[in-house]
Amino acid sequence: MWDAVDDSYFVHRAFLCMALGDMLGSAKMNGMAGHSAIYGDRFSLVKGARSSLKKGSKVQYYPISPPQNAIYNTDRPPVYDLNALPLRTEQNFWDTIQQLSDAVTKAA
Repeated sequence: MWDAVDDSYFVHRAFLCMALGDMLGSAKMNGMAGHSAIYGDRFSLVKGARSSLKKGSKVQYYPISPPQNAIYNTDRPPVYDLNALPLRTEQNFWDTIQQLSDAVTKAA
């Protein structure tokens, strides 16, 4: 970089300390699936709700108590308690890393 006061070049070393973004930007920076994933954010384990049983339908939103939950979301709790949301822990992240490490792929 150029220092106009000293009339000379200098080496500038910058370090990224924190990155912020909207949901899509944050998901991209953190390597997450984004707003249509099973879990919508990196903090909680609130499962998304589907509004269709059609093949390929995606999670659309993350309600506390979705309508017709027994029809569309049989693997999801019917209601989440706002005072006791299931939060991610460090162990959740390590378990996920281990599952990814143990995953079998076609690549050798």
